[in-house]
Formats: sequence, structure tokens, C-alpha cells
Amino acid sequence: MEVRIEQKPELKIAGPLAVTKTADSDTIKRLWASLEKIQEDIACKKSDTGYEMHIELEKNLHYCLTGIEVEEVKSLPLNCFVKTIPPGEYAVFSFKIASCGYKKAYEQMNEWLKENIPPGSEAHKQFEVQVYDHRFRGMEDPESIIDFLVPLF
Repeated sequence: MEVRIEQKPELKIAGPLAVTKTADSDTIKRLWASLEKIQEDIACKKSDTGYEMHIELEKNLHYCLTGIEVEEVKSLPLNCFVKTIPPGEYAVFSFKIASCGYKKAYEQMNEWLKENIPPGSEAHKQFEVQVYDHRFRGMEDPESIIDFLVPLF
């Protein structure tokens, strides 16, 4: 795991959304498949980088959005939702995901946050965003890297 603190600009992510009790892998796979079907219909896309955003506002109420970055909100498919990620300071965790898997990645992130975030701070619990850019080459590739963005503001 590599960790760095970065200032990130505002980011608009557009794609399919699911609301579930937990972030189960079947739901997430369906969201990525839905995004693949509509991606070419998103005329205002800024890049091909994929994003997976998780928001858990209360127990048993989990929002998951898979999407791509858009410049503005216009001419989107009906099943496409947009979430604006606020600018600010983020902890960026980079993982070679094939060697550690998601469970271990979350355990390592949570441990780092516990050790490095002041008591009483809740910002890091609001949401997290996974970034699938040119370094991600599939779950089985041992050199494949995923970034996790966690807000610190």
C-alpha cells in the first residue's frame, strides 16, 4: 500500500447507481456492466477512467455509483446519475489489488485512518471513491493498481 495526501479538484462522475443494504460484489458487477452499455452515450465524458463511489449514510443504506468523469451534466442516458465529488484534501491509497484483494485493502486503509486521523473527525466516513485508470489492467494482473480516494476535509 502506498499512501499520499493530495488536493483534488471537483470531480463529476456520471453512471448507473444502486441503493442496497450492503456493497455486494454482484450488484457492483451489474453496475459496471450497465456502465459499459451506456458509456458511449455519455456525450460529455472527459476521460475513460472508471470510478466506483461508495456512500453509506446509515447502517443498511449503501449507495454505489460506477461511472466516468464528465465535464458537465447534459444529454445523459435515462439510467445515468451524476455525483459531484467536492474539491479538497484526500488520502489517496494505491494498491496492487491482485496481491491484497479488497478486504485486505479496506483493512489497511482503516488502520491507517485510525492512526492518522484526529479523534472526532468524521470526514473519512462520508464516502470513498475507487479510481480505475490506465494502471488498472484487470483483477488478475499482479501489476494492476487501483487508487482509493478518502476525504480528509
